[in-house]
Amino acid sequence: MARDSQGSHGQPQYSTSGVPADAADMSELGNYAALVGNIVVGTTTQRNAPTLPAPFNPIPFWEGLWWSDITDGQLYRFTGGSWVRGGTAADGVKIIRAGTAGIFGAGAWTVLNTAGLWAVDHPAQGVTQTNGVITVATAGLYEVTAAVLLDATVSGDLIVKKNSTTADNTGMVGGGSGSGTNSFTVLNLSARVRLAANDTLALAILPSAAAQWNNSILAASFFHVRLLEPLR
Repeated sequence: MARDSQGSHGQPQYSTSGVPADAADMSELGNYAALVGNIVVGTTTQRNAPTLPAPFNPIPFWEGLWWSDITDGQLYRFTGGSWVRGGTAADGVKIIRAGTAGIFGAGAWTVLNTAGLWAVDHPAQGVTQTNGVITVATAGLYEVTAAVLLDATVSGDLIVKKNSTTADNTGMVGGGSGSGTNSFTVLNLSARVRLAANDTLALAILPSAAAQWNNSILAASFFHVRLLEPLR
């Protein structure tokens, strides 16, 4: 018999008054499990084999399959014929921003999304950037790290904003602060953020009220976003 109805996730459901058909029913359940069950738990040795572990070998791995490795505690995604840790190339997207002078005003928010100043150091599959604004393609838990080097002795706050590029703290999902000595200042942050597909992340700085900010030089910026675990 075919399913009588389906649940909220599309799972087959059968009525007690229906006529059983064991082979068809079991095949339908197995096909549903294969469709939505896409994470394998196993050892590194099993992951490095050419096929799924017994009793499912010799089925080869397929594009987009996830592997939770109990040997090293990492999560991998099978893509392009090989396993990639975290599901993205080189762990995530890393972008570097060139130095700039005269972009800050004391006590006023500045979003680091100026066109043409960012370069992708390690492009990642499914994670893109435009003028310093990073967009993720996969829903999940992400690790975000960033650092800004300033050619001035100042203090201030560095934040990461989700789905916002306005010059304020709207959408703030993580932040850090810092103060400088000997004409240099480093602001940095580290955060774990849950994101939906197509969410964006951007960096913003809130300078202190010190007048030195008005002539400070942003010597360099570093922005790294890495997928830790996809949404199940």
